[in-house]
Amino acid sequence: MKNFFKSGLLTLLLGQAAVAQITINRSNLGNLVGRTYIGVNTQTNVENISIGNAGPNQTWNFSMLVNESEDTIPFVNPTSLPCAPDFPTSNLGLAQGGGASFLVDNNAFIDIVGFCDVDDVNGNSLVKYTGSERIISFPLSYNNSFTGQSQYKSKEVSDFPGADSLIYTSINNYNYVIDGWGTITTPEGTFPCLRKKQTSVYTDSIEILANGSWLKDNEPSVDTLIFYEFYSQNSLFIANFSQDLSGVTTSATYFKSGTVGVQPIGKNNNAFHVYPNPSKGKFTFRAEKTGLKTIQISNQLGVEIGNYTLEEGTRDIDLSAFPSGIYHLKAGDGVQLWSEKLVLE
Repeated sequence: MKNFFKSGLLTLLLGQAAVAQITINRSNLGNLVGRTYIGVNTQTNVENISIGNAGPNQTWNFSMLVNESEDTIPFVNPTSLPCAPDFPTSNLGLAQGGGASFLVDNNAFIDIVGFCDVDDVNGNSLVKYTGSERIISFPLSYNNSFTGQSQYKSKEVSDFPGADSLIYTSINNYNYVIDGWGTITTPEGTFPCLRKKQTSVYTDSIEILANGSWLKDNEPSVDTLIFYEFYSQNSLFIANFSQDLSGVTTSATYFKSGTVGVQPIGKNNNAFHVYPNPSKGKFTFRAEKTGLKTIQISNQLGVEIGNYTLEEGTRDIDLSAFPSGIYHLKAGDGVQLWSEKLVLE
């Protein structure tokens, strides 16, 4: 999973004098519904961040992480979300810009079962997993592991001349292992923790409906990403990192807790334009509304993969290093956010 919560967030903990290996049960985490967390992102020089070693009784120090942007992440009753009737088994929802994620949360595991992208023009886009994707199993302790496969298809209206629709298929073959325990330090404090390492191999393909026939668009793309997530007994959300296959860190997030007002997100409504869209990877952003200052890009799971400052009203954006699929761009003026889908072929 592309860094789900990578979705993730933090209930602040009191420091413990003694460091010992911990086990996390679902009962330790409490009820997530009604909580809103803040994910703090560091963008500058993330490639220089070392994830540290695996193993027992480790010390991971990320106190140097800088608050360069924040995302609010509210957990809600899924019945309040768009597309809720399509996910009758879900009992936990994650509100996101322009849509929602649906999860199953119980004493044995937390799984993600699908998404819904809200589109007032073309209608909501429903994404259901063929087989849910495991986020974590309980009880959770050192050396626990899990292997699985998830798949989803997403149908979108095409902007290509002569093409009516696009279908994106994404298959994730993944495995995770709790590869270490010890303490982690972030700008929020020091916490006893477990570290989860997940390797995901994504195979993404595109089909195009043109002249009444479905045609494959080139060969499927295959990408491998590695995710590290740090968990405490009180929260699954302390810090998250992602790396490429060569071991270079590509994103860094630490979390702080606190119920806050969720910044409203509206449809684009010509606040800006992004072109070409779809694209092979390179997009150009042009502001139409004065005062736009920031651009954030996230994947289907709501994981931020890019954060930019807008200085002159235009900005080139390169997503060539990421798998094909649907991404979400949010542009803000410090008060309001406007959203738009990006289609990466």
